[in-house]
Amino acid sequence: MFLGNLSATTERKARKPKAEKSTLASESQDANPSVTDDIGETKVVMKRLPSGEKPILYSRESPEIPRGLLMDYFKDCAAMLLDDKNIRDVINESVVKGIGLHQIEVEFQRDVLENNFQVERDFGCQYLGSIPNRFPEDKELIEGAKDFMLGCMRGYLKAVKTRSKLFKSGAIPGPLPNQNMTRASILEFFEACNALMGMPETRKELRDIFLMTKNIPNERVIEMQRNILKQLGYHPDFGVSCLNRIGQDFRNDREIMTKMQFFAVGAEVACHMSTMDESELANFMSQVPPLLHHCPQVHVLQQRMMAHQQMQIQQQMAGQTPQVSPEQRQQDTKALQNSGMLSYLSTPEGRQQLQEMAAKVSESRKRVEDEITTWDAEKKSDFFTSFQAHPVLAELSEPRDPLEKMKVILSFSDADLDAAMKMIVVLTSDEGGDMMNELRKKAAEGAASEGSSDDATQRHQAMHSMVAALSSLDNMKRMQQMRTAAPHGGAPHGQPGHQHSASCSHGAPAVGANDVSKNAGRPMER
Repeated sequence: MFLGNLSATTERKARKPKAEKSTLASESQDANPSVTDDIGETKVVMKRLPSGEKPILYSRESPEIPRGLLMDYFKDCAAMLLDDKNIRDVINESVVKGIGLHQIEVEFQRDVLENNFQVERDFGCQYLGSIPNRFPEDKELIEGAKDFMLGCMRGYLKAVKTRSKLFKSGAIPGPLPNQNMTRASILEFFEACNALMGMPETRKELRDIFLMTKNIPNERVIEMQRNILKQLGYHPDFGVSCLNRIGQDFRNDREIMTKMQFFAVGAEVACHMSTMDESELANFMSQVPPLLHHCPQVHVLQQRMMAHQQMQIQQQMAGQTPQVSPEQRQQDTKALQNSGMLSYLSTPEGRQQLQEMAAKVSESRKRVEDEITTWDAEKKSDFFTSFQAHPVLAELSEPRDPLEKMKVILSFSDADLDAAMKMIVVLTSDEGGDMMNELRKKAAEGAASEGSSDDATQRHQAMHSMVAALSSLDNMKRMQQMRTAAPHGGAPHGQPGHQHSASCSHGAPAVGANDVSKNAGRPMER
């Protein structure tokens, strides 16, 4: 979002707001294995235990994790990530292994979960991410998870700042002059910017600037981003030149491109939130899942991805070439907000239902795809024709609001779901466009008839609803699988169920982020 503005901004002495001091606490030069809480008491911070010292007690075979253990993990692990000695250990490990701080901190969280708290790491990560669904009424536990996320983000920012001091002192080698930013440094930059935008004191500062100047505080965000480049050991102008070459140097690097989207939307959302009064902010945050309150850009980007995918499906079924404009994206996002799927996404129970159905959709696609690859054009056409009389299509053809249609889809039996997924796979084949064109033609002829409510019109609309919903659910599952398959997720540090995974590549097309600093709805300069 701000890359173009960053490169055009001359280096200037950044003002030091009071809030910034509390965001990145000053570090002592001594390795102090303790932290001080708000009332001045010193608490001993536990050490990360080596693997195998304690037996694993909680896994898929014994799935219930005690509530007290979860609360202790949230509190203790966050404190450990803020501890000076642990931070130095993380930095040293990053230098020795030659990988980014964000990856080391993710593994630190996973190590503590398994080695100290005796929860098998992969199972534990998934369990943490499901807390709002498992304990929707336990506000204290959900707040504990949110505080843990914030603590992890603070710990990462503190580690970046501590390492910057070590660069300057010569204790560890920093980047060489005019050495291009490494892949790890680029990812660290995106992670640090996202974490900084989620800090309560950053949000307060941006809000104060807006109230004082009546202008969106994009310049202050740019200063913060440039300061992160300095902390990573790069001159801001040179760092920006490296970032502007990402499209050339890392064209096929899905993780970097995804993280860049989160970076862009994170800055955009932070600026947008600065313009909201208390009631507007409360309304905005009420739409964001609880565990994303410190990184709402994840929710915003996921909505845009879903809207973008639905638009592509609509255009494909209409025989159009998919094209994206900011105006179209805004319209599709608004349409998504009025859909039945978003109604389900707004509650923990609804999200759980969608996640379960998304898993079924993914499994169904796997079952049917191999079979359909053996079909010739005639067999695909015969199946398309026969599906027009399928009971699920007849049921979806009845007048219903979007929420009721979504309920019908969620109630599909395995056989009905397999039939529907076969239809989707057929429609996305080379012959699918001609089939839908024929159905659309019949629908148009029926609509043109006086007083006619032709069955073809209803079938076309029902087919459209079914394909859009099931395709979105299928994409949701792919995104979940990619988040848990790779070293680190697209969300900032500390997002339960996401912060522990290995490199995240969200399986959705790139969506340009609007440059709100100029109120321009154009894709981010890259």
